[in-house]
Amino acid sequence: MAFSPFMQSSEAQNIIKNYLSGGYVASPNVNKAGMWRNPIFDLRTEQEKAGTLDPKALYPNPQIDFSVQEEVVDPCPPGYQLIDGVCQPIEDFGKSLYNEKDENDDQIDRRSESQKILDEYKKDLDIPWSAERYINKYQIGEDEDGNPIYDFDAGKGRPFGLLGFFDMLAGGAKSREEKYNQAVKTLIDQTQSDFYDNNPFAFGKQSGDIFTMYTPQNYLNQVGDVKVKGSNQDATVNELLATVGQGTQGSGQGYQPPTQQVNTGRQGTEVSRNLGSLLQDDGKRDDTSYQAAIAKNIARNLSNRDATTGKKKSTASTGSGFSTSLGGFYKGR
Repeated sequence: MAFSPFMQSSEAQNIIKNYLSGGYVASPNVNKAGMWRNPIFDLRTEQEKAGTLDPKALYPNPQIDFSVQEEVVDPCPPGYQLIDGVCQPIEDFGKSLYNEKDENDDQIDRRSESQKILDEYKKDLDIPWSAERYINKYQIGEDEDGNPIYDFDAGKGRPFGLLGFFDMLAGGAKSREEKYNQAVKTLIDQTQSDFYDNNPFAFGKQSGDIFTMYTPQNYLNQVGDVKVKGSNQDATVNELLATVGQGTQGSGQGYQPPTQQVNTGRQGTEVSRNLGSLLQDDGKRDDTSYQAAIAKNIARNLSNRDATTGKKKSTASTGSGFSTSLGGFYKGR
């Protein structure tokens, strides 16, 4: 069989003939409205055939139905929700995950440790601070010397409603009067000392239900001539107060140094700069209140009670810690 080149074959000749006669001329795929459509597949063409699309449309009809649907009927009664094909109470669904307040939340104590201690102190009427806080609501005025006076009143401090019922169960007015007397006793006993058979340094006095708290000047009047036993050679309070800032460091035979060295190279103790309520309206120190505060510190150092807790000290007092030769305190106040 003789070899025949492709271009000389009858097949090649037919292709050339069809091409020259225009048989392979491309024609655009347009619809009857002259709009171009994809010849492979065009959704618009399908919609035109179905009669749902205008042949002149540039875009096909949307496939998602945005029309308003019929209202869905809830198969569950009010208060219930369909969960996994079962109607369940809405209040129980997801409770452990989404409820802000758990059923045991009221039992969680969210107070700080310091607040817990403070709240316990408020309840303990053996503590001087709590005792004074308790009787303040029973103040009825001042006596002729200007001392604030307190008198128990069964109508004060009485709770109402449900708390009133519990107050009645707890003893009512009788129980509150016992607490009042306990608070007064704490305030008086905080200056009880092993150096005295009585209590000459008490910050106030009681007569029946009437309790009188001394003002600074009246307190100085009460204790000024009292001799301070212990480490002060029986000097009176007034004599000690007169030496404030005037003492010197001791020396020579028989000198006993204080338990804590103070004011090296100075005369007397430095005046406290923590004046607080001892300031007058003009910003200057109220000397009467300041001296009364020193006298009360002498009483606290002599006392066999802790100034903060009101409890009896584990060790007996060794004296007021106030020295005339040093002109002030040489131990904690």
